[in-house]
Amino acid sequence: TKDYDSMSVKTTKQKYLIPSDIIGRAAFVLRDLIINGSDSFGFVSHNPYAKDKDSDAFNKLSMICNNILINGWYRVLIKITVLTLITLSFIEPPDWCLSEEIDSCPKKLGATGIPLFVVSENDPSEADYYPNFNMMLLNDYQSRRVEWACLALLLVHTILKICQEGASLKNYFDAKSGTKNLRIVQLATILINVGSLIVGHERHFCQILRLVIYITMESGVRREIATITKMVPEISSTFFIIFVITLFYAWFGVLMFEGTEEGLLSFSTLSEAMWSLYLLALCANYPDVMMPILNENRATIVFFVSFVIIVFYFLMNVVLSQIVNVYNDEADKSNEILVETNKMWLKRAFHILNEDGDNVVDKETCMALFTVLNEKCPEVSHVDPTRAKLLFSLLDADGSNGISENEFMDFGLVMMLEFEVADDHEPPSFISQKICKIVRSEAFDNAIDYILILNAMLVAYQTYPLLSGLTDHLDEKNGITVWDVVDMIFTTIFVIEACLKIMIMGWKSYSGTTSNLFDFAITLFAVLTSVYVYSPNGYDSTKLIRYSIMARVFRLSRLLGSMQSFNLIYSTMMSILPAAKRVFLMLFCVLYIFSAIGVYFFGGMITRDPDNPMSEKLRGTGFAESAYWSNNFNDMMSGINTLFAFAILGFIPALSDVFVTTTGTKFPRLFFLVFNIVGNIIVNNVVVAFVIDSFLNKLEDNDRKTSTSFDAATVTGTKTSISGQVEARFKRGMQFFSSKQKSAYLRQLSKAKSEEKDGVLS
Repeated sequence: TKDYDSMSVKTTKQKYLIPSDIIGRAAFVLRDLIINGSDSFGFVSHNPYAKDKDSDAFNKLSMICNNILINGWYRVLIKITVLTLITLSFIEPPDWCLSEEIDSCPKKLGATGIPLFVVSENDPSEADYYPNFNMMLLNDYQSRRVEWACLALLLVHTILKICQEGASLKNYFDAKSGTKNLRIVQLATILINVGSLIVGHERHFCQILRLVIYITMESGVRREIATITKMVPEISSTFFIIFVITLFYAWFGVLMFEGTEEGLLSFSTLSEAMWSLYLLALCANYPDVMMPILNENRATIVFFVSFVIIVFYFLMNVVLSQIVNVYNDEADKSNEILVETNKMWLKRAFHILNEDGDNVVDKETCMALFTVLNEKCPEVSHVDPTRAKLLFSLLDADGSNGISENEFMDFGLVMMLEFEVADDHEPPSFISQKICKIVRSEAFDNAIDYILILNAMLVAYQTYPLLSGLTDHLDEKNGITVWDVVDMIFTTIFVIEACLKIMIMGWKSYSGTTSNLFDFAITLFAVLTSVYVYSPNGYDSTKLIRYSIMARVFRLSRLLGSMQSFNLIYSTMMSILPAAKRVFLMLFCVLYIFSAIGVYFFGGMITRDPDNPMSEKLRGTGFAESAYWSNNFNDMMSGINTLFAFAILGFIPALSDVFVTTTGTKFPRLFFLVFNIVGNIIVNNVVVAFVIDSFLNKLEDNDRKTSTSFDAATVTGTKTSISGQVEARFKRGMQFFSSKQKSAYLRQLSKAKSEEKDGVLS
């Protein structure tokens, strides 16, 4: 037409001219559907295929920038840039050791020598003066240059995003897109970082600013942060009750233990009593906190036990139940919003494709739509010609060679389907049918399992002296031993097993099973290590062989998979891994933030340098007596290691008390108290809630249909020119619809195929 350009779209055998602005606008609406339901690379509110003639130049600019932004290599570059900013915090000098000398940090962090004091005879005569992970690879100047480069790339990225929105700041900061505040924070953080580099002064907490940039680009983490934010009002009332009860018990304890050793050690003041009781609520100082008075008066156990029952057993579990409840409610609300939003996007796309009012999307238009999605929208999984035919046939439920509005509402569902065409692989002619039947049989797998058990028993016998403590090392004999010959026999058996299965099943079918890939990797590792060790290259240690043998023993884990209970646990673990990523990334963010704060306030305070007065303060502390030297805030990685111990154990009094000693203030208690509430009570319980929710969903999914098979030649009455049996299942990790909806669609598809088959037979 004269109003807009046309695009040539090649389908099965003919060429059709289809208006590109109609197809393009619909494709970008469907792209928004995909972005709205998954971890997106960035929401786009401007549609470059809009009909507004006054914005042709901006539309062309938008398309150019869009082509850059969707380029796979560019996307990787931006992700690497953001990860480089995070990594920079671990390999740059910490603030506390910076001085005018450019090499001051390497000297301090790498200093070793005779410590000021030793606790026991087993202490090394030489120690690190400032224990750290020795990860500092850059000096301050180099770190700033790298950060300059990263921020410059992110600024260019922001400019491209603005141009993608038609060079309109209004579109870029469009409140309707739901990203207005997010983009303001992202741009402001980048500019603040750039400003601090220009000024050139000390840049305190720049690590946290880098993390903010990362969070603005990681939607999974943002989702978990939003969920936690909504938990705070729910659990704040319970924490207030805990505070009131702790205050009451502390007040009563100060009065009750006045003039006793208990009062002097743990109940000297109201604040000290509250701190002791909070540790008791976490069971971090139990039973030590009550032993002085309990040795004098057994009746005082009522005071401590009643507090533990009320706070630890009851209120802390109330907090857990509230977190689980809020997490589940938010997950349900998110799914409901996704479903409604998907309907909105699909209706909008359908009406764009039906501007002529015939209320049907024909096959050629649908194929053109897939073409644009492939070329311009990489967020949507690639649709090859075979998959395009199957998708159209599934959408065309009535076999009319056109898609009605009701049928189009399933577009989001069918786009989540992945298809596996039945493998028509034929075994080589030199392999008899009898051997093929044996290899494909259950008896063959059982025989391999028995061989694996025998292998494990021989490995256990060979390593028994080391496992039982009869020796502290295994002898390595020169030349090939009997055990080496036995291992070669087992390796040969497993190589033959892998080769037979690959030749008979075909690589596609063989590699389609995770257990087969795992077995193949173990067997390949055993072969490569054997070749390397026994070849004349000067390396003759058999330790590498033993590692491959132990790895082979892990193949026995497939026996657990045959048990229903273990299979359920395994399948649950595999199914929640994609979603678990965002939960553990959130945990990392919490550890990162508190580590950066800890390095700023407590960096350099854990030292064994005899010339540093701080070292003398550590003498006689529980920290030094327990040799906790590696738990410190001398660098970012040490800080994360220290905080992770708190996240796992709840609280470690010796670690918190040492910083009270070194700083001479109670501020470290406040620091670790806040981290305990956020990192241990809230985040850990979010992980628990996530696992519970995922496990329960998996239990429900076991009773639901997860896949269906059909003949690809004719799908819902539509001929596809594809032959063979096809299995359809939903992809993992994309949560557009609930498991119940997916299962219902598969059942509907199976029912339709069954009715179609019955119709053909009749």
